[in-house]
Amino acid sequence: MLGIRTKWISPIGLDIGHDSIKMLQLERLKSQLRVRGAAKVRFPESLRVQDGGGYRRYHFLVDSIARMWKSGSFKGRDVIIGLPKHSYDVSYLCLPDQMPQTHPLLIQRAQEQLGLADASSRIEPFPSGQVREGNALLHQYVVFGMNDQSWLEQRMMLEDMHFHSIEADPIPCAFYRQLILSYSDDLSRNRPIVGVDIGGSTSTVIILNDRTLRWVRHIEIGGEDWTNPIVKKLQLSTDEALQLRMRSLSNSSDRLKADRSKSGRDKVDRVLQDIIRETVEELAQEIQLGLNYYGRRYQAQQPREIVVFGGEAACPIVLGLLEQRLKMKVNIGRCFEGISLGSGEIRDVSASPYSEWSTAIGLCLRPQTAQRVSVPA
Repeated sequence: MLGIRTKWISPIGLDIGHDSIKMLQLERLKSQLRVRGAAKVRFPESLRVQDGGGYRRYHFLVDSIARMWKSGSFKGRDVIIGLPKHSYDVSYLCLPDQMPQTHPLLIQRAQEQLGLADASSRIEPFPSGQVREGNALLHQYVVFGMNDQSWLEQRMMLEDMHFHSIEADPIPCAFYRQLILSYSDDLSRNRPIVGVDIGGSTSTVIILNDRTLRWVRHIEIGGEDWTNPIVKKLQLSTDEALQLRMRSLSNSSDRLKADRSKSGRDKVDRVLQDIIRETVEELAQEIQLGLNYYGRRYQAQQPREIVVFGGEAACPIVLGLLEQRLKMKVNIGRCFEGISLGSGEIRDVSASPYSEWSTAIGLCLRPQTAQRVSVPA
C-alpha cells in the first residue's frame, strides 16, 4: 500500500532571540501546510542579563541546538537563520520606473544608498508601491542590505555542528512572510496590517497593504526594558519579575482590568503599569511615527488595529498601555493560521497563543529561489 508522499519540506527555521532559541520545520502534504518539527529552549537567567553570557552563551547555544535537533522530528540539516538588526541595514529607494528586483540599476542605486561596496554584500528589495514627490510619481522599494561578514560567525557555528546554512534572512523579511500567510484574507480586501513583533530586547514594526511591504522600523525596546525596572524597583529576580508581569493574561478585551477579582491584583497591576509606562509609551510613539509616515506617504487612511507578536504578546499590561497611548485596538497576532498543528510538536514545547513563533514561521517560508541578488563590485 502506498502512503502519502511529502511534496515539500522546508529548511529548518532557526530563530535565536534574546530570551530563547526556537527551531521550526514545516511540510506540505498535498495542499495542507503542517508543523513537522518544533523545539524551543530558553536561555538561563544568567545568560539573559544585559552584557551577560559571552562565550558561555555561545556554548549553551551550540549545545542546545544540537539537542533540539535530536529531540524533534526534524528532517535534514538545511537551516535558514534569522539575522538581528546589527547584521543588516534598511533603506527606502525611489526610482522613476518600476523595475524587476534583479535589475542592475536597482542594485546599483541600492548599493550606493546603503554604502555596500564589496562583492560579498547582498540586497533584498521589496517593491513598496507608488509615492508622490512633488509633481513626480515614483516607485518606492524597501531595501535590506547585508554583508556576508555580518553572519559569518553564525554560519561557522552551524557548520561546526554539521548543519548547512543555506540562507540568512533579516528578521523583518521573515515577519513579513508570516503576516502574508496569516492575514491573506485581510490583505486581499485591501485592509492594511500593522504588525509589531516585540522580543526580549528589540521590536520590529512593519506595515503591509495589498500584500506590499510599506514601512519597516527596528526599535531598541523590548521585554527586558520592562522587566529590568521591575527587578530594580521590587527587588525581584529577573524570572520573578517576568512571571509577575505575565501572570495577569486574560481573554478579557479590557486587559488593564484583567484578574481584578483576585485579591491585590488591582494594586499590583497599577504598580507595574507605573513602572513600565514610560518605556511602553516610547514604543507607542515609535509606532505612531510609522502610522503617520504611512498615511502621508501613501495618502491612506489609518489602520484600525495593531497586531502584536513575540513573547510580549502574552503581556496584557503592555498591550493595554499601547492601546491607551495609540487609541487603537491592539490584538494578539495570529500565528500558524493555515498551518496544521496536528503533529503536536508545537503543543509539546510552547503554550498558546504561540505568537513568539512568527519569525521562525517566516524563515521556513522563505523561497528556495531567493530574491536576494549579489551586489556587483
